[in-house]
Amino acid sequence: YLSSNKERENIVLYNPKKNFLFTKKILKRARNTNLLFAPLIGKTQDELLEIYRKAKIYMDFGTFPGAERIPKEAVFNGCLIITGRNGAADNNKDVPIPSEFKIPSKEENIDKIIDKLIYMEENFDALTPMFKEYRDRVGSLEDDFVRALPFLFDIKH
Repeated sequence: YLSSNKERENIVLYNPKKNFLFTKKILKRARNTNLLFAPLIGKTQDELLEIYRKAKIYMDFGTFPGAERIPKEAVFNGCLIITGRNGAADNNKDVPIPSEFKIPSKEENIDKIIDKLIYMEENFDALTPMFKEYRDRVGSLEDDFVRALPFLFDIKH
């Protein structure tokens, strides 16, 4: 679900259950900016879809044990993504976004992260095509799974 800058609000989504100590430092340091942050907590799946389609950015500086559900849902619904380089976020197989949007979760990088968030909001339309690979990959997950079923269960095809 892609929409233009005009149809979206300057909202940065985050999951407060993932590396909140670091995220809290970003939120505190960004107080003097126009960035508006919204936690993804206590929402139904329909409410999540609604906010993904309204926000411009999903940020996640938590540990990525593998390809995470929330970043996939966010990018599929048109959000730009910014992550740290923790776990699977550091590789392009699980999180195929340009490296400029993967900033190590270190205190000395907080100003750089805030600057990047502002840049992402201001350049949303121009940056959206840079996340096409990730959106396409998420969009093909179900088809890939169905194609793999015969091999998983050794079904003659």
